[in-house]
Order: sequence, then C-alpha cells, then structure tokens
Amino acid sequence: MMDDYQVPTLILLWLLVAVFAVLNVQRRNWRRRLWLAGWLLIATQMLLEVLGPAGGWSKAAYRSCGALGMLMFLGSMAVPFFGKRQRISWVAMFAMPSLLYVVLTSVAGGAGPFLRGVEFAAVVATAAVSVAWSRRPVHMPRWGTMSWASAVSVVCLCYAALNQPSMVIHAAQAGIGIWTAVLVVAIYRRPSPGVIFTAAGFVIWQVVPLLEGIMPLSPGVWLPVHRFSNLVCVVTAIGTIALVLEEETRENSAGQRRDRRARLEMERYARLNFPAEPHQDFGMHYRAVVEAVVEASRFSLAAILLRQVPGRVRLAAVAGASPEQGRALERLAAGISEEQLISAWMEMRKQATQPVHGRSLELCPWIAPSDKVHFTDNEPLRTVVISTREGDLQGVLAVGTRKEQDDPLMPEDLMALQLLAARLASARESAALQRRVTQSERLAGIGRLAGGIAHELNNPLTVVMGYAELLEETSTEEKTRRYAGVIRSESQRMRQVIDGLARFWRPSPSPVAALDLEWVLRGLETELRPECEGQGVHFEVCAAADLPPASANPERLAQVLKQLVANASRAAAGEGGKPWVRMEAGQGEEHLRIVVSNSGPGFPEPERLFDPFFTLKPKNEGAGMALSLCYSMIRELGGDMSAYNLQPHGAAVIVELPVALPEPREKDASAGMIHGE
Repeated sequence: MMDDYQVPTLILLWLLVAVFAVLNVQRRNWRRRLWLAGWLLIATQMLLEVLGPAGGWSKAAYRSCGALGMLMFLGSMAVPFFGKRQRISWVAMFAMPSLLYVVLTSVAGGAGPFLRGVEFAAVVATAAVSVAWSRRPVHMPRWGTMSWASAVSVVCLCYAALNQPSMVIHAAQAGIGIWTAVLVVAIYRRPSPGVIFTAAGFVIWQVVPLLEGIMPLSPGVWLPVHRFSNLVCVVTAIGTIALVLEEETRENSAGQRRDRRARLEMERYARLNFPAEPHQDFGMHYRAVVEAVVEASRFSLAAILLRQVPGRVRLAAVAGASPEQGRALERLAAGISEEQLISAWMEMRKQATQPVHGRSLELCPWIAPSDKVHFTDNEPLRTVVISTREGDLQGVLAVGTRKEQDDPLMPEDLMALQLLAARLASARESAALQRRVTQSERLAGIGRLAGGIAHELNNPLTVVMGYAELLEETSTEEKTRRYAGVIRSESQRMRQVIDGLARFWRPSPSPVAALDLEWVLRGLETELRPECEGQGVHFEVCAAADLPPASANPERLAQVLKQLVANASRAAAGEGGKPWVRMEAGQGEEHLRIVVSNSGPGFPEPERLFDPFFTLKPKNEGAGMALSLCYSMIRELGGDMSAYNLQPHGAAVIVELPVALPEPREKDASAGMIHGE
C-alpha cells in the first residue's frame, strides 16, 4: 500500500539525483560515477516501491535495484578491480551471484529442492567473493575487513539455510551499508557534515529493515520508523553531495596552496647564483642547490648525483639527510656505473612518448636492500633527470621524505624541480663550453707568443752554438774547450725547448688513419703494464664494445697515451695505498673518448695542465713541454684534451678524437705502426 509520506521523499530524492548528475558532469571520476549509479538505482527502487505491485518480477526489480545500489556505494570505496593482465571488476563478480539469488527468491520463491540448492549456492558464491574482496583492503587492516566479511557471510548463510530470503537480503545490505560507512570515515578522516551525514545515514538506513525482520512488531510501530528511514535515505544523499562539494573545495584550496608554494619555490630557485667558474666543478655550488631544494620544496631530503669520468657516478651534494641516509646515498652513487645510468636513461627515452627532459629516472634497482629502509616512509626516492636539450644525461636530482605526509604528491609539485634541473643542466653546459673556449683562447695566445719567441731566439742561438763549436775546435786551452762544450750542450738543450715551442704553435702535419681504439689500447697495455707494475701501480685497460674507428695518426696517438700513462703512474705511485691507473675508450656525444685516470692527489691547476712550461715535477726535472706538445698534436688531429679532478681524490685526462669516415682499414697494419713493427 502506498504511503503518501513517501511521495515528497521520492521527489526530493530524484531532485538530489539530478543535482548529483550535474556535479558528475562538471568533474568526473570513478567514485562519483558509482555514486550517481547507486542513487539512480535507489531512487528507482523507491519509485517501484510506491507504484509497483508486491510480487513477481516487480519484486525482483525492486530488490535488485536496492542490492545493486548498495553495491555501487561499497564499490566506490573499496578496491575496484583485480587481475594483472585483465582487470576484472569486483562489483561485477559480487553482483552476478547476488542478483541470481534475488531473482530466484523473488520470482520462484524456492519452489523445489533444486532451486533451493541453486539459491544456497548463489549465497555461498557471494560470500566467497566478499571474503576474497576483503583480502584487498583500502585504508583498513586486512584482519578487520576479512573479519567483517566473514561474519556477515556466516549470518547470510544461516538465514539462507533457514529459507528466509528477505533476511538474507536485509543482512547483506546492512553489512554492506555499515562497512561502507566505516570506509567513508576511514578514507575522508574528518568530522565534516558530509562525512557525518553519509556515514550515519548508511548505517541507520540499512539497519532498520534488518531490525524489522528480527523484531516482528505491529505495523503501526514500524510505520514511523519506515518514514524516518526514508528521510535518512535523503539525508544520506545530501551527505554524499556535501562530500563532493567538500572535496571540490579542498581541491581548490589545495590547488591555490600548491600554486603559491610553486611560485615561492621558483622564486627561491631563481635566487640561486651559478657563477662562471669554469674550472671549479663547472662553477656549480651544488650544496647551495640542495639546501634550497630542502628549504623551498615539499621534500626534506635532496641530493645531486652526477656523472663523473671515468665511467662512475658521484654524490655531488646532499642536504636534509640523516647520517644513515647520507651513507646510503654514498653507497648508491658508488654502486652505479656511468654505463648503467646511461643505459637506463636511453631505455626511458625509447619508451617515452613525450619529451623526457626533466623526467624521473628510477634508482630503486641500485639501492641495496639494507639501505631501502632509509628511504621508505611509504614513498620511493624520487628523481628528476638533469639533461641537456640534446638529451645528454648529466646526472639526477634525487628528493625524498615529504614534509606533509597527508597532502598527496601531485605531478605539478615536481614542476619547479624540473625547471631547476633544466637550469642546472644549461648552466653546466654553458660553463663547460666556456671552459673549452677559455682554454682554447689562452693556449692560442700562448702559442702565438711561443711561436714569436722561438723565431726571435733561433737566430741568436744559432750564432751562440756556432761560436761555441768554433771555440771548442780551435782553442788550445783545456779550460776554454770545456767551457765551450758546456755552452754548446746547454744551447742544444735550449734549441730543443725552442723547437718544442715552435711545434706547439704550429705542429707539423701528420697522416691519419682509421684506428681500432680497442686494438690500440690492448697493444699499449702489453707494453706499459710492466712499467706500471714496476712502480707498484695496478694498470687496467678497458674499451666499450662496437666502437667506430677513430681518425688519428697512430704514432702520435701512441706517444700521447704513453706520456699520459707515465704521468698518471708517477702521480698514483707517490700517493700510497693501493694506487691504480685506468685507460678506457668509449663513445662520446660527437667524438670518441679515451680517458686516462689515476688515484693520485689530483691536479693543483687543471686549467693550466697543457700550458707550455707548466710542470708537476720538481724543478730541474723537466721543461714542462710534454703535455703541451701532446695537446698540440691532438688538436692537429681535430681532437681535444681536457683535465679534471675526481671526487674525492684522483685525476683524469680526456682525449677526444674524431670518428673516422667509413673506409677499409687494416687492423694489423695499424697495430704494427703503434708498436713500431
């Protein structure tokens, strides 16, 4: 019998459904869509209750709408899908056996043992799905979700065994309503009107029918309770709408806070000064950078890891880290090779559908299991790539430990860090270019000066040497001949220095060939290893696979590499400990690269290493022309040389050679020229 009190309630509920539909159109997500579907089903159920007959398919439709509506609310709060390869909806898995039970009990009414068996099997299947679903909880402990699902399942199975389908449906819907209310409180975690109305409404609204079945009182007693229950249904709908509006308000406020934080963060990074100091680690004060990140960003830990010749990664700076985190980051940097980092970077670039500048590079594979505990806090160690516009990887900016754990991290929260990484990469690139230009200009000026000095000194020196020889040959006094011999010997030494100056300014052209660098390095390894080991220095040679041939003169390249290895071995041997020298060949951006590194104390002035007369040896042990001649020979071949200090100790010299044009070459002939065969 229709209750006139239900009509205004029904109208109000449909109006609320319309409001909910408008809100869903404005901003869609899976939770709002399920809420809208749930309230449409509940409103339809109430309409069928008012207008429809009491039995048969109408009763099945009425019960089905109620069961599906409550299931939509539960599905909006719980894990929606399962399966890795094919995502399957938990709501669909739960709905199929439960709808089968509702239809059978409403239409057939358990006529016959077979149908009763099917009905009971449907309840068992629904209970099994509910318990399996509860094993994947959201914001709740697993033991709590599984205990509740198991308890409700047992109650429903008992009522099914007693052939009380109405109580099975009421118990299931009451269990779903109560647990949905618990999830609302657990997920939103605030005593707002929306949370209170929604949670309390689900409990009261769904418990009333169950209590009516448990306590069979007169209809006059339950009529006002039913009216109150319908009113609670409307209040619950109002509560869900309030939740949506509260979430929009919170999102708007969070967006404003995020925009303000991003503006302040970028202003802080803009105050960072990257001075042009091309020989002091590219002029970058990395400590100031990570301190600014910790001060202005959402993270309380920041570190910069950079590629370092030869083939390693170093921890340039760290801020906000505990002692354990600092040591873990040092081990992380020591455990990554440059080749591994570049390989991961290239793989990410292949998979990316958008520009990868500023994207995140995963470091988890290189974090030791014992160190992962220092970077948990329920979130990974995030990284922002430091790369040039051409895609050359320079390093990563790693951040971790959010300051506000309750505020979720959004992609735009990393935007300022990505801009900082881009600026850092650009500054490093500019400083490296300035370093090359400065060195080239300085050496060119020194070369012109050296050429002029050599030209001006050659003529008087020739006269001095001529008269010294004449005195030595014609003088009858032994003392005079001895003095003349000293003058001639020192003049010859001076002539060698002048010739070196002339070669530095204008080296003689030399023929070039296509050289297999791996073959060249392996041949030099056989020749130089005994000399290094004689000084107690471990000598190691390695070359990347599938290197293209280099365009170089084999004799001059061998002369340069021998000089570099000799200097490196001498520097490493004087430092003590376990000295080593490493010579390795690899592919650079546009050139082939040979790196000669050592474990020595480093260069006091790397920028002056190739200047004429600059020497690291004690006085009177060399004129300091060897490395300047090496530099001039490599420049004549179209290559370049540069020197770096390694961190925390050590030094490296990089020889860059152009790639040879494809042409036939004889590997054995090149090797024979290298070793004088």
